[in-house]
Amino acid sequence: MRSATKITARSLSSVAAKLPAAGFPPPPQPPFYIDLSDTRRLFASVPTSALLRSLATLSAMASGPLVDLAAAALRSSVPKERRLLRAAVLTAARATVHRHFCAGEQVEDAARTVRAMWTDAGLRSILDYGMEDADDAAACDRNLAGFLRAVDMASSLPPTSTSVCVKMTALAPISLLERASDALRWEQQNPSFRPVAWRSHSFPVLCASSPLHLTPTEPHPLTETEENDLQLAARRLSAICQRCAQADIPLLIDAEYSSVQPAIDYLTYWAALKFNHGDRPTVYGTIQTYLRDSRERMMNAAEGAAAAGVSLGVKLVRGAYLSRETRLAAAMAAPSPLHGSIQETHRCFNDCASFMIERVSRGAAAVVVATHNLQSGIPQIKSLPFV
Repeated sequence: MRSATKITARSLSSVAAKLPAAGFPPPPQPPFYIDLSDTRRLFASVPTSALLRSLATLSAMASGPLVDLAAAALRSSVPKERRLLRAAVLTAARATVHRHFCAGEQVEDAARTVRAMWTDAGLRSILDYGMEDADDAAACDRNLAGFLRAVDMASSLPPTSTSVCVKMTALAPISLLERASDALRWEQQNPSFRPVAWRSHSFPVLCASSPLHLTPTEPHPLTETEENDLQLAARRLSAICQRCAQADIPLLIDAEYSSVQPAIDYLTYWAALKFNHGDRPTVYGTIQTYLRDSRERMMNAAEGAAAAGVSLGVKLVRGAYLSRETRLAAAMAAPSPLHGSIQETHRCFNDCASFMIERVSRGAAAVVVATHNLQSGIPQIKSLPFV
Protein backbone atom coordinates (compact mmCIF):
# COMPACT_ATOMS: atom_id res chain seq x y z
CA MET A 1 0.00 0.00 0.00
CA ARG A 2 1.29 3.42 -0.94
CA SER A 3 0.15 6.60 0.74
CA ALA A 4 0.80 10.24 -0.03
CA THR A 5 -0.30 13.48 1.52
CA LYS A 6 -2.38 15.84 -0.58
CA ILE A 7 -3.54 19.42 -0.73
CA THR A 8 -7.23 19.66 -1.49
CA ALA A 9 -9.45 22.59 -2.29
CA ARG A 10 -12.64 21.87 -0.40
CA SER A 11 -14.96 23.93 1.77
CA LEU A 12 -13.89 23.91 5.42
CA SER A 13 -17.51 23.95 6.51
CA SER A 14 -18.27 20.74 4.64
CA VAL A 15 -15.24 19.06 6.21
CA ALA A 16 -15.94 20.33 9.72
CA ALA A 17 -19.54 19.15 9.53
CA LYS A 18 -18.32 15.57 9.17
CA LEU A 19 -15.62 15.47 11.84
CA PRO A 20 -17.78 14.41 14.82
CA ALA A 21 -19.05 11.37 12.87
CA ALA A 22 -18.04 7.93 14.15
CA GLY A 23 -16.58 9.46 17.29
CA PHE A 24 -13.24 10.39 15.72
CA PRO A 25 -11.51 13.42 17.24
CA PRO A 26 -11.01 16.37 14.90
CA PRO A 27 -7.48 16.90 13.60
CA PRO A 28 -5.49 20.01 14.47
CA GLN A 29 -7.15 22.99 12.78
CA PRO A 30 -5.07 24.65 10.05
CA PRO A 31 -3.95 28.23 10.64
CA PHE A 32 -5.27 31.03 8.47
CA TYR A 33 -2.10 30.72 6.41
CA ILE A 34 -0.07 27.52 6.22
CA ASP A 35 3.56 28.62 6.32
CA LEU A 36 5.50 25.93 4.47
CA SER A 37 8.78 27.53 5.55
CA ASP A 38 7.95 26.91 9.21
CA THR A 39 9.53 23.46 9.27
CA ARG A 40 9.51 23.35 13.10
CA ARG A 41 5.74 23.44 13.09
CA LEU A 42 5.30 21.23 10.03
CA PHE A 43 7.44 18.42 11.47
CA ALA A 44 6.64 18.86 15.15
CA SER A 45 4.83 15.51 15.31
CA VAL A 46 7.65 13.58 13.58
CA PRO A 47 10.34 12.04 15.84
CA THR A 48 13.91 13.19 15.20
CA SER A 49 14.93 9.59 14.49
CA ALA A 50 12.34 9.39 11.69
CA LEU A 51 13.58 12.65 10.16
CA LEU A 52 17.18 11.43 10.24
CA ARG A 53 16.17 8.12 8.66
CA SER A 54 14.29 9.97 5.90
CA LEU A 55 17.27 12.24 5.28
CA ALA A 56 19.59 9.26 4.98
CA THR A 57 17.21 7.46 2.60
CA LEU A 58 16.73 10.47 0.34
CA SER A 59 20.46 11.19 0.31
CA ALA A 60 21.17 7.62 -0.78
CA MET A 61 18.51 7.85 -3.50
CA ALA A 62 20.22 10.96 -4.85
CA SER A 63 23.11 8.71 -5.90
CA GLY A 64 22.31 7.55 -9.42
CA PRO A 65 24.83 4.66 -9.54
CA LEU A 66 23.59 3.30 -6.21
CA VAL A 67 19.94 3.41 -7.34
CA ASP A 68 20.81 1.76 -10.68
CA LEU A 69 22.73 -1.02 -8.95
CA ALA A 70 19.94 -1.72 -6.46
CA ALA A 71 17.27 -1.68 -9.19
CA ALA A 72 19.28 -4.10 -11.32
CA ALA A 73 19.71 -6.45 -8.36
CA LEU A 74 15.97 -6.43 -7.65
CA ARG A 75 14.89 -6.99 -11.26
CA SER A 76 17.38 -9.58 -12.46
CA SER A 77 17.20 -13.34 -12.07
CA VAL A 78 19.96 -14.11 -9.63
CA PRO A 79 22.07 -17.29 -9.69
CA LYS A 80 22.16 -19.43 -6.55
CA GLU A 81 25.49 -18.06 -5.40
CA ARG A 82 24.16 -14.50 -5.49
CA ARG A 83 20.78 -15.06 -3.83
CA LEU A 84 22.14 -13.88 -0.50
CA LEU A 85 23.11 -10.59 -2.15
CA ARG A 86 19.62 -10.16 -3.60
CA ALA A 87 18.05 -10.99 -0.22
CA ALA A 88 20.28 -8.37 1.40
CA VAL A 89 19.22 -5.77 -1.18
CA LEU A 90 15.53 -6.62 -0.60
CA THR A 91 15.97 -6.27 3.16
CA ALA A 92 17.71 -2.93 2.73
CA ALA A 93 15.00 -1.71 0.33
CA ARG A 94 12.22 -2.64 2.77
CA ALA A 95 13.97 -0.83 5.61
CA THR A 96 14.68 2.32 3.60
CA VAL A 97 12.89 3.11 0.32
CA HIS A 98 9.78 1.02 0.98
CA ARG A 99 9.46 2.31 4.54
CA HIS A 100 9.84 5.90 3.34
CA PHE A 101 7.43 5.84 0.40
CA CYS A 102 4.93 3.10 1.27
CA ALA A 103 2.32 3.14 4.00
CA GLY A 104 2.75 -0.59 4.58
CA GLU A 105 2.73 -4.02 2.99
CA GLN A 106 -0.79 -4.88 4.17
CA VAL A 107 -3.99 -2.83 4.41
CA GLU A 108 -3.76 -2.90 8.21
CA ASP A 109 -0.28 -1.34 8.09
CA ALA A 110 -1.53 1.37 5.75
CA ALA A 111 -4.52 2.07 8.01
CA ARG A 112 -2.24 2.68 10.99
CA THR A 113 -0.07 5.05 8.97
CA VAL A 114 -3.01 7.07 7.65
CA ARG A 115 -4.65 7.27 11.08
CA ALA A 116 -1.41 8.49 12.67
CA MET A 117 -0.88 11.17 10.00
CA TRP A 118 -4.44 12.41 10.51
CA THR A 119 -4.45 12.31 14.32
CA ASP A 120 -0.96 13.74 14.84
CA ALA A 121 -0.89 16.46 12.18
CA GLY A 122 -4.27 16.67 10.44
CA LEU A 123 -2.69 15.39 7.21
CA ARG A 124 -4.93 13.73 4.65
CA SER A 125 -3.63 10.80 2.61
CA ILE A 126 -4.09 9.16 -0.77
CA LEU A 127 -4.18 5.38 -0.51
CA ASP A 128 -2.71 3.72 -3.57
CA TYR A 129 -3.09 -0.05 -3.83
CA GLY A 130 0.19 -0.93 -5.54
CA MET A 131 -0.99 -2.84 -8.62
CA GLU A 132 0.34 -2.33 -12.11
CA ASP A 133 -0.67 -3.58 -15.58
CA ALA A 134 -3.09 -6.52 -15.82
CA ASP A 135 -2.74 -9.00 -18.68
CA ASP A 136 -6.16 -10.66 -18.64
CA ALA A 137 -9.64 -10.63 -17.12
CA ALA A 138 -8.64 -12.86 -14.22
CA ALA A 139 -5.87 -10.45 -13.18
CA CYS A 140 -8.29 -7.53 -13.52
CA ASP A 141 -10.79 -9.24 -11.22
CA ARG A 142 -8.08 -9.94 -8.63
CA ASN A 143 -7.04 -6.30 -8.76
CA LEU A 144 -10.66 -5.20 -8.39
CA ALA A 145 -10.91 -7.22 -5.19
CA GLY A 146 -7.76 -5.53 -3.91
CA PHE A 147 -9.05 -2.06 -4.71
CA LEU A 148 -12.36 -2.81 -2.98
CA ARG A 149 -10.46 -3.96 0.13
CA ALA A 150 -8.59 -0.66 0.08
CA VAL A 151 -11.87 1.28 -0.09
CA ASP A 152 -13.34 -0.77 2.76
CA MET A 153 -10.27 -0.09 4.85
CA ALA A 154 -10.43 3.63 4.04
CA SER A 155 -14.08 3.73 5.09
CA SER A 156 -13.05 2.57 8.58
CA LEU A 157 -10.68 5.53 9.01
CA PRO A 158 -11.58 9.01 10.31
CA PRO A 159 -13.95 10.77 7.88
CA THR A 160 -12.21 12.96 5.28
CA SER A 161 -8.78 11.61 6.28
CA THR A 162 -8.09 9.73 3.06
CA SER A 163 -8.96 9.12 -0.56
CA VAL A 164 -8.27 6.09 -2.77
CA CYS A 165 -6.28 5.96 -6.01
CA VAL A 166 -6.69 3.40 -8.83
CA LYS A 167 -4.96 2.61 -12.12
CA MET A 168 -7.15 1.69 -15.07
CA THR A 169 -4.38 -0.56 -16.44
CA ALA A 170 -5.02 -2.73 -13.38
CA LEU A 171 -8.73 -2.98 -14.24
CA ALA A 172 -8.51 -3.44 -18.02
CA PRO A 173 -5.90 -5.26 -20.12
CA ILE A 174 -3.43 -2.74 -21.49
CA SER A 175 -3.87 -4.09 -25.03
CA LEU A 176 -7.58 -3.29 -24.84
CA LEU A 177 -6.91 0.27 -23.61
CA GLU A 178 -4.45 0.76 -26.47
CA ARG A 179 -7.04 -0.42 -29.01
CA ALA A 180 -9.76 1.83 -27.57
CA SER A 181 -7.34 4.77 -27.48
CA ASP A 182 -6.46 4.21 -31.14
CA ALA A 183 -10.15 4.42 -32.06
CA LEU A 184 -10.62 7.63 -30.06
CA ARG A 185 -7.53 9.25 -31.59
CA TRP A 186 -8.58 8.31 -35.12
CA GLU A 187 -12.04 9.72 -34.49
CA GLN A 188 -10.45 12.97 -33.27
CA GLN A 189 -8.24 13.48 -36.33
CA ASN A 190 -10.71 12.30 -38.98
CA PRO A 191 -14.07 14.10 -38.80
CA SER A 192 -15.45 11.85 -41.54
CA PHE A 193 -14.66 8.72 -39.51
CA ARG A 194 -17.83 7.03 -38.34
CA PRO A 195 -18.50 7.46 -34.61
CA VAL A 196 -16.96 4.81 -32.42
CA ALA A 197 -19.80 2.30 -32.04
CA TRP A 198 -19.18 1.54 -28.36
CA ARG A 199 -18.83 5.16 -27.28
CA SER A 200 -21.67 5.95 -24.86
CA HIS A 201 -20.93 9.62 -24.16
CA SER A 202 -19.53 12.60 -26.04
CA PHE A 203 -17.58 14.11 -23.14
CA PRO A 204 -14.40 15.66 -24.61
CA VAL A 205 -11.40 13.36 -24.27
CA LEU A 206 -8.89 14.72 -26.82
CA CYS A 207 -8.30 18.18 -28.26
CA ALA A 208 -6.69 19.87 -31.25
CA SER A 209 -3.24 19.84 -29.64
CA SER A 210 -3.33 16.20 -28.48
CA PRO A 211 -0.56 13.84 -29.70
CA LEU A 212 -2.37 11.91 -32.44
CA HIS A 213 0.76 10.48 -34.10
CA LEU A 214 0.35 7.35 -31.97
CA THR A 215 -2.39 6.22 -34.37
CA PRO A 216 -0.90 6.79 -37.86
CA THR A 217 -3.41 4.62 -39.74
CA GLU A 218 -7.07 3.76 -39.36
CA PRO A 219 -7.45 1.08 -36.69
CA HIS A 220 -9.71 -1.93 -37.03
CA PRO A 221 -12.95 -1.57 -35.02
CA LEU A 222 -13.07 -3.29 -31.68
CA THR A 223 -14.27 -6.85 -31.95
CA GLU A 224 -17.40 -7.96 -30.13
CA THR A 225 -15.19 -9.62 -27.51
CA GLU A 226 -13.17 -6.42 -27.03
CA GLU A 227 -16.35 -4.35 -26.67
CA ASN A 228 -17.57 -6.78 -24.02
CA ASP A 229 -14.23 -6.57 -22.25
CA LEU A 230 -14.45 -2.78 -22.28
CA GLN A 231 -17.89 -3.01 -20.70
CA LEU A 232 -16.44 -5.33 -18.06
CA ALA A 233 -13.71 -2.76 -17.32
CA ALA A 234 -16.38 -0.07 -16.95
CA ARG A 235 -18.31 -2.29 -14.55
CA ARG A 236 -15.19 -2.91 -12.46
CA LEU A 237 -14.61 0.84 -12.24
CA SER A 238 -18.28 1.39 -11.43
CA ALA A 239 -18.10 -1.10 -8.55
CA ILE A 240 -15.23 0.86 -7.00
CA CYS A 241 -16.99 4.19 -7.59
CA GLN A 242 -20.17 2.87 -6.00
CA ARG A 243 -18.30 1.71 -2.91
CA CYS A 244 -16.49 5.08 -2.68
CA ALA A 245 -19.74 7.03 -3.14
CA GLN A 246 -21.40 5.06 -0.35
CA ALA A 247 -18.48 5.74 1.99
CA ASP A 248 -18.05 9.37 0.80
CA ILE A 249 -14.43 8.71 -0.20
CA PRO A 250 -12.89 10.49 -3.21
CA LEU A 251 -11.63 8.17 -5.95
CA LEU A 252 -8.58 9.42 -7.86
CA ILE A 253 -7.97 7.74 -11.21
CA ASP A 254 -4.30 7.88 -12.17
CA ALA A 255 -3.05 9.20 -15.50
CA GLU A 256 -0.72 6.88 -17.40
CA TYR A 257 1.17 6.97 -20.69
CA SER A 258 -0.21 8.61 -23.81
CA SER A 259 -0.78 5.34 -25.68
CA VAL A 260 -3.59 4.42 -23.27
CA GLN A 261 -4.62 7.80 -21.80
CA PRO A 262 -7.56 8.52 -24.16
CA ALA A 263 -9.30 5.29 -23.12
CA ILE A 264 -8.54 6.02 -19.46
CA ASP A 265 -10.05 9.49 -19.78
CA TYR A 266 -13.06 8.06 -21.61
CA LEU A 267 -13.75 5.66 -18.73
CA THR A 268 -13.00 8.33 -16.13
CA TYR A 269 -15.53 10.74 -17.59
CA TRP A 270 -18.02 7.89 -18.03
CA ALA A 271 -17.76 7.33 -14.28
CA ALA A 272 -17.88 11.07 -13.52
CA LEU A 273 -21.11 11.46 -15.47
CA LYS A 274 -22.57 8.62 -13.42
CA PHE A 275 -21.32 9.55 -9.95
CA ASN A 276 -20.33 13.25 -9.81
CA HIS A 277 -23.68 14.82 -9.03
CA GLY A 278 -23.77 17.52 -6.37
CA ASP A 279 -20.96 19.87 -5.42
CA ARG A 280 -18.56 17.21 -4.11
CA PRO A 281 -17.35 14.85 -6.84
CA THR A 282 -16.56 11.22 -6.12
CA VAL A 283 -14.46 10.64 -9.26
CA TYR A 284 -11.30 12.64 -10.02
CA GLY A 285 -9.38 12.36 -13.27
CA THR A 286 -5.68 13.19 -13.48
CA ILE A 287 -4.02 15.81 -15.68
CA GLN A 288 -0.28 15.48 -16.35
CA THR A 289 0.86 19.02 -16.98
CA TYR A 290 4.13 18.09 -18.70
CA LEU A 291 1.95 17.31 -21.74
CA ARG A 292 1.49 20.15 -24.21
CA ASP A 293 -2.24 19.49 -24.53
CA SER A 294 -2.94 19.25 -20.79
CA ARG A 295 -4.39 22.73 -20.23
CA GLU A 296 -6.62 22.59 -23.30
CA ARG A 297 -7.93 19.14 -22.37
CA MET A 298 -8.61 20.27 -18.81
CA MET A 299 -10.49 23.37 -19.95
CA ASN A 300 -12.52 21.29 -22.41
CA ALA A 301 -13.35 18.88 -19.59
CA ALA A 302 -14.48 21.77 -17.40
CA GLU A 303 -16.80 23.00 -20.15
CA GLY A 304 -18.09 19.48 -20.73
CA ALA A 305 -18.81 19.01 -17.04
CA ALA A 306 -20.65 22.32 -16.87
CA ALA A 307 -22.75 21.40 -19.91
CA ALA A 308 -23.56 17.98 -18.44
CA GLY A 309 -24.40 19.42 -15.01
CA VAL A 310 -21.79 17.39 -13.13
CA SER A 311 -18.99 18.44 -10.81
CA LEU A 312 -15.48 18.11 -12.21
CA GLY A 313 -12.82 16.50 -10.03
CA VAL A 314 -9.19 16.93 -11.12
CA LYS A 315 -5.88 15.78 -9.68
CA LEU A 316 -2.99 17.84 -11.05
CA VAL A 317 0.46 16.28 -11.40
CA ARG A 318 3.51 17.14 -13.46
CA GLY A 319 3.85 13.68 -15.00
CA ALA A 320 5.60 10.37 -14.49
CA TYR A 321 6.48 8.91 -17.91
CA LEU A 322 8.91 11.45 -19.35
CA SER A 323 11.48 8.95 -20.64
CA ARG A 324 8.88 6.63 -22.14
CA GLU A 325 7.02 9.45 -23.91
CA THR A 326 10.24 10.91 -25.31
CA ARG A 327 11.55 7.56 -26.59
CA LEU A 328 8.23 6.65 -28.22
CA ALA A 329 7.88 9.99 -30.04
CA ALA A 330 11.46 9.77 -31.26
CA ALA A 331 10.91 6.21 -32.51
CA MET A 332 7.93 7.45 -34.55
CA ALA A 333 9.81 10.53 -35.81
CA ALA A 334 7.14 12.71 -34.20
CA PRO A 335 7.43 15.84 -32.06
CA SER A 336 7.58 15.16 -28.35
CA PRO A 337 4.16 15.52 -26.66
CA LEU A 338 5.94 17.08 -23.68
CA HIS A 339 6.74 20.69 -22.96
CA GLY A 340 10.22 21.69 -24.06
CA SER A 341 11.52 22.59 -20.60
CA ILE A 342 10.82 22.11 -16.93
CA GLN A 343 10.03 25.82 -16.68
CA GLU A 344 7.21 25.42 -19.22
CA THR A 345 5.88 22.49 -17.22
CA HIS A 346 5.99 24.56 -14.01
CA ARG A 347 4.06 27.36 -15.71
CA CYS A 348 1.49 24.93 -17.07
CA PHE A 349 1.05 23.28 -13.68
CA ASN A 350 0.55 26.62 -11.93
CA ASP A 351 -1.83 27.89 -14.63
CA CYS A 352 -3.92 24.72 -14.42
CA ALA A 353 -4.02 24.92 -10.62
CA SER A 354 -5.13 28.56 -10.73
CA PHE A 355 -7.82 27.73 -13.29
CA MET A 356 -9.18 24.88 -11.21
CA ILE A 357 -9.08 26.78 -7.92
CA GLU A 358 -11.05 29.60 -9.54
CA ARG A 359 -13.70 27.07 -10.53
CA VAL A 360 -13.64 25.61 -7.02
CA SER A 361 -14.39 29.08 -5.65
CA ARG A 362 -17.54 29.09 -7.79
CA GLY A 363 -18.58 25.67 -6.51
CA ALA A 364 -18.14 24.06 -9.92
CA ALA A 365 -15.22 21.72 -9.27
CA ALA A 366 -12.75 20.17 -6.83
CA VAL A 367 -9.00 19.85 -7.24
CA VAL A 368 -6.11 17.93 -5.71
CA VAL A 369 -2.85 19.87 -6.18
CA ALA A 370 -0.38 16.98 -6.15
CA THR A 371 3.14 18.39 -6.02
CA HIS A 372 6.44 18.06 -4.21
CA ASN A 373 7.44 21.46 -5.56
CA LEU A 374 7.44 24.04 -2.77
CA GLN A 375 7.33 27.01 -5.14
CA SER A 376 4.22 25.61 -6.81
CA GLY A 377 2.62 24.69 -3.53
CA ILE A 378 2.89 28.03 -1.76
CA PRO A 379 0.81 30.17 -4.16
CA GLN A 380 -1.83 27.46 -4.50
CA ILE A 381 -2.16 27.05 -0.72
CA LYS A 382 -2.65 30.80 -0.38
CA SER A 383 -5.53 30.53 -2.86
CA LEU A 384 -7.35 27.63 -1.20
CA PRO A 385 -10.76 28.54 0.24
CA PHE A 386 -10.06 27.06 3.68
CA VAL A 387 -6.77 28.82 4.51
